[in-house]
Amino acid sequence: MDWYRLIILLLLMQHPSTGLWGQEQVRNQAASEVHNSFRAISYNVQFLPAIARHTNKRALPIYRAHQIAEKMSAFDIVGLNETFDDEPRQIIHAHLKKQWGKDCHIIYGPDPRDGRFNGGLSLISRFRFVKTHSMIYRNFSSPLKYGIQADGFAAKGVLHARVALPEKQFKKQKQLDVFVTHFECTRWIAAKKTI
Repeated sequence: MDWYRLIILLLLMQHPSTGLWGQEQVRNQAASEVHNSFRAISYNVQFLPAIARHTNKRALPIYRAHQIAEKMSAFDIVGLNETFDDEPRQIIHAHLKKQWGKDCHIIYGPDPRDGRFNGGLSLISRFRFVKTHSMIYRNFSSPLKYGIQADGFAAKGVLHARVALPEKQFKKQKQLDVFVTHFECTRWIAAKKTI
């Protein structure tokens, strides 16, 4: 299949210690300034819901949200995992809205239908959304069986956005399908069932 006709980015869970900030030029130049290219990143921010906040290995979520938001503005497409906590998530969303203006498009979820927490995913793009979808995975670990860190409290799933690529920048490809997901973290058996 010709990658110019269909590109699928599967932005999977990344470990928080991986190289988020990239090279100096990533910080200083958005991909939208470069012909036929874009910059995308997936990052696990670890903004856990209140019930699991004490288990979080990364402290100071408000401070981290400001720092992460500053770095994310250098990218064109941002996939965030574990954005369960409203306040730090809104800090990042607000910062990118301020930086990108009308070119900031955000989806968040998946929204739970059964009393669980939201899915904790954010997909943010400089490129306009043509269509968006979300799906909740059916298999998850039970908190009753595996404890408070089990992902069964969250509506784990996937977000999808079809984005419109700017014609002046992308001559051959008009749209791009972007996915962001975060699989079960405590029980690999449940994660394999979702794949």
